Amino acid sequence: MTSQADFLQPPRPAVWLVNLFTSAEEAESILGDLLEEYFHLVSKSGVAFARNWYWRQTVKTIAHLVGAGFRVAPWLTTAAAVGGFLLLRFVSGLPERAIFAVLHRYQVFEHHFNGYVFFATNGIAIGHVIVSMFVGCIVAWRPREGRWLLR
Repeated sequence: MTSQADFLQPPRPAVWLVNLFTSAEEAESILGDLLEEYFHLVSKSGVAFARNWYWRQTVKTIAHLVGAGFRVAPWLTTAAAVGGFLLLRFVSGLPERAIFAVLHRYQVFEHHFNGYVFFATNGIAIGHVIVSMFVGCIVAWRPREGRWLLR
């Protein structure tokens, strides 16, 4: 059951995104400012309005940080983005090939049709999510101003 205190907190995914795109020092400052204004808006205009405002500010903040990354290190940021795109294109077919190789090797279609359907649909989708997250982690590990994005 959700308590009233949990309901009044800003959206956790938005907080996580700000933490993902900033250093620890920047995140503390940015999140503190956002939280202060968020609680002011909760008391003034309600929780729904404040949560929507928080999401808008999160998107604006991330866009600003990405733009700052291009201004500070344009070649490195471009190389990371293009490299991530190319890596994703290169590995995007791996989940399907791996799953179907295992399914055909063990003749799952003939013996366990429901398992075959599950892995041929949901398994491939899960595989694509995992591959995308892996590529995202590789791109996030690029150096930024002498430090790594992932801490």
